[in-house]
Amino acid sequence: MSANPLFDRWHENDFFGIGDDDARRDQLLKAVADLGKIFKKTPSQIRCYTLVALDAHIAEDNALLAATYELIKKHWPGAGGRFKGTMPRQTVRGVMLSALYERASEDLTALKVLYYTASGYYPFTDFGAEKPVIDLLLEEFGSKLETQAIAEWSLDQAGFTPHIEKFQFSLSPAEVAVDKTQLEVLLKEAIHSLQLQDKYGTIRPQDEEGTAFGSKSAAAIGNAIEVAIKSSGKSLSTASFEAELNSFLDSVSKVITDTLTKSQQAMKAVERRSQLLWWKETLYSTTLRRSYRDLDVALLPAVMAVELAKLVPNTIPVSVDYLLTDTYRAVVSGKPAPQTLAELVAPFATAEHRTALRQALPQEMTACDERTTLTAFLTQVLHQRATPEQLQVRTGLRPDHPAAPDQLAVILLHDLLTDRLLSARS
Repeated sequence: MSANPLFDRWHENDFFGIGDDDARRDQLLKAVADLGKIFKKTPSQIRCYTLVALDAHIAEDNALLAATYELIKKHWPGAGGRFKGTMPRQTVRGVMLSALYERASEDLTALKVLYYTASGYYPFTDFGAEKPVIDLLLEEFGSKLETQAIAEWSLDQAGFTPHIEKFQFSLSPAEVAVDKTQLEVLLKEAIHSLQLQDKYGTIRPQDEEGTAFGSKSAAAIGNAIEVAIKSSGKSLSTASFEAELNSFLDSVSKVITDTLTKSQQAMKAVERRSQLLWWKETLYSTTLRRSYRDLDVALLPAVMAVELAKLVPNTIPVSVDYLLTDTYRAVVSGKPAPQTLAELVAPFATAEHRTALRQALPQEMTACDERTTLTAFLTQVLHQRATPEQLQVRTGLRPDHPAAPDQLAVILLHDLLTDRLLSARS
């Protein structure tokens, strides 16, 4: 077993086509690691590889398939002979998906890019036996993203009352003691130094001698006391007090910063909710300066998705998707009738809709040469760099696949958030 559940599931189902060959398994894991380094260095490649890896019918001459196959052959030189010169599409897709899984497990931005891209592409893809493995990827990362989004969007019910510990400092100076033994020695030396001799013998010290003795003994006693006081002074240094005070002030600063951060997050959450409620209630396009009810229904998915994207951060809970679909249905008075992808794309190529849509959709979006998102393709059609007939060639999506306008709006929203994420990381 590896540390990559998706790789293991792909291997258990023998989608790699290597059986129980542990040597080949290790070689493929090395290719997964190499591809993960590419994703870490160039995050925009996560979206491109996701679109290719999810397509069970991707053309065998696809550039990203070929590049990944070269990584495999770097560690498994005999791969070409094993697969008899053909492109082992399932093997290569497994390496791609495993590397995507690994990178998304390490980095939240990578997770968002992968999930937003895959969730928009998933409903229109005809998977084979690998579908349960793809489901594993989407369910796991969808759950992680939802948990993160709820944490960012929720209001802390505990409140933000700061708690600061009382400042306490106990100053305990060392005891001061004169070295009596040393003082006695010094006094004796002083007395002895005052013994006077004459020709008649020893003379008892008189007043002048007493004065001299007093001077010397005072110096000795003073010296001993000074030494004791200086020693005590070292223990009364302000260093310990400063350390305690700085530690207290640091704790106060942290409490204030944490409280302000939580308060700011709460205010942002309240403001965000208010803006979304206002958007839902007014049904007004700030871009076109008209009510959504007055717009052609063909414009609504793009216009509403673009304007909602401006009101939300890069991490959104699934409830925002429902907010978009429910608001769309409120405008059109009910659940929209299903259409084909070709029918949903067609208005982006008509002159009567082009002017309004160009005001809403950005002119440039991050696109992959090998496979592009539906939103990037729509902007290409809108700005006449592609035609609706190229839908399947550029996106891999079948024109006759059933879809709904509100479903398109959610895909557009996710793609716009992904584009914003990638722009911030570039």
